Amino acid sequence: MRDLPDELHQIRSARAARRGASLRQYTIEVLAAHCSLPTMEEWLGEVEALTPAEGDASGAESVERAREDDDAEVVRVRRGG
Repeated sequence: MRDLPDELHQIRSARAARRGASLRQYTIEVLAAHCSLPTMEEWLGEVEALTPAEGDASGAESVERAREDDDAEVVRVRRGG
């Protein structure tokens, strides 16, 4: 990479070395991981496209019910059922 600040180059070099990768390979891996994630704008668009949840329970109530269901499942499994 050209015109990369020295500090970033040093960090990149050290991380590549710890992985046993070349600078090129490490950079490709980092860019691939970064590009596999949606941008905030893309993510917000996906969230806006979701169908709203139905029901009259609040988010907190839904979490509480899910935890109770999980606890009941743990008890059932421990009892061998």
